Amino acid sequence: MKTKKTVLRLIAIMSMVVMMFGSSLSVFAATPSLEEVEYDGAGKVEVEFYGKVNWKAPKVTVKDTQGRTYTATIIKKDNDDISFRVKNYKAGTRYNFTISGVKTKGTSGFGTVKGTFSIPAAKKVVKPQAITANKAKTAAINSAVTTYKVNKNTIRDFDIEKDTYRGKKVWEVSFEAKRTGKTGWFEVEYKIDAATGKVLYKQIERD
Repeated sequence: MKTKKTVLRLIAIMSMVVMMFGSSLSVFAATPSLEEVEYDGAGKVEVEFYGKVNWKAPKVTVKDTQGRTYTATIIKKDNDDISFRVKNYKAGTRYNFTISGVKTKGTSGFGTVKGTFSIPAAKKVVKPQAITANKAKTAAINSAVTTYKVNKNTIRDFDIEKDTYRGKKVWEVSFEAKRTGKTGWFEVEYKIDAATGKVLYKQIERD
């Protein structure tokens, strides 16, 4: 009889221990851990959790490092992630976010999760500077001297005007000149990209 009572007493004590520690573990595990926070562009942020989660009227709050609050709208939520979009965000800024109404699946007590994300600075678009007529003239002459061995001192009837070539604005350069080691005159024509100065077309033929 004593042995039976002892066993029952041990079972009761073990049950109490399990209940006590089980309750503690459940509360401790209620807040999910963040696996990854990724900024997808256009104010969209995706948050992934370790393991599965449950939701209850979730809300997202976003603040910058100065404490200013920004409107955040939940786009979608799943059993292991959530996506939201921030309005009126600023590029090159770090933000803190709080997600409420979430818990680790299988635990009790919905709580909050906090994290950070950064929106990269906007890339500056460098517009190519327009090439002047003088630069286009120099580019055409230098190319002709190198490519066709044109005698620079013989150039005559020089003409340059704006035109379009294959959808691009160009400087159309033409002139006559003599070539080293050749007899007679030659007509030379160039099309120089008006934005970059690149030679897009060149031609030489005997006059």
